[in-house]
Amino acid sequence: MKKLATILAAGMMCAVLGAAETQVYKTDFKTQAFAWSQYAKTCKVTKNNSLVTEIVSAAPAGAKVLPTSTQIGVNVPKGLAAGDYRMDCTITITRDCRENVAVIRNTPPWTSLGSRSVEFKNGVPAKVSIPFQLKAAADYPLRAASMAIGTFPVGTKVTVSDVKIVKITK
Repeated sequence: MKKLATILAAGMMCAVLGAAETQVYKTDFKTQAFAWSQYAKTCKVTKNNSLVTEIVSAAPAGAKVLPTSTQIGVNVPKGLAAGDYRMDCTITITRDCRENVAVIRNTPPWTSLGSRSVEFKNGVPAKVSIPFQLKAAADYPLRAASMAIGTFPVGTKVTVSDVKIVKITK
């Protein structure tokens, strides 16, 4: 009976390990995180062990504000090989909202490689995972945990942490 249990356990481990994951990127927030706003001085940004972006002022009176008026995320250097990947991160927002989080090309045409609409609760960290595939080697950089937060109200704080990319092999 013990031999049968051992064989079954070994079979289950092989099935679980059928898809291997290798971490290929982990963010250095001090050098790779970004917060961009078309309206100067609308955000306060801190880059240490995470990216903290706080909306501190509204856009100028009469200015057309779009979600893309302020963008945040991390820059992933070019050079990932073709294959299947997953971006994992943790995001905390100081308001209840539903927002899109994406992995995109960081060069024109800035197309999405994968995205997910996430329901955020005020101050509660949300674990975000986005699978994506590169059909060819990426000779371009990526943006990970990319968000467009231009319409967030003054006082909103967004914290992005623990951004990593893993390669999945089957």
